[in-house]
Amino acid sequence: MRLLLRWTGGLIVWAAGFNLLYALHGIGCSAGWDALPLGPFSGFRWSLILGWLAPATAGAWLVWRERRPRDRHGKLALACAVTGLAATITTGTPVLFFPDCL
Repeated sequence: MRLLLRWTGGLIVWAAGFNLLYALHGIGCSAGWDALPLGPFSGFRWSLILGWLAPATAGAWLVWRERRPRDRHGKLALACAVTGLAATITTGTPVLFFPDCL
């Protein structure tokens, strides 16, 4: 079981982060968080940015932890962690550039 979690950890972090962003977007738009100014961004934009950086940080930690694979299991874990981190970064980047609620 531990080996399976090690292999899929990066992708699990990506999936959890994607779901978190999706949920925050739905809740924030319906609750009107985009009208709350907090510095240069709205409270809604800040929640999305933090909701994206949390799984990105967890994914980066997984890549760092698997950075020196000793066997083929470690190589697979590293490949999945890198894939999950790349997917997390790609999925969350639009949070920085596109309008909050359309």
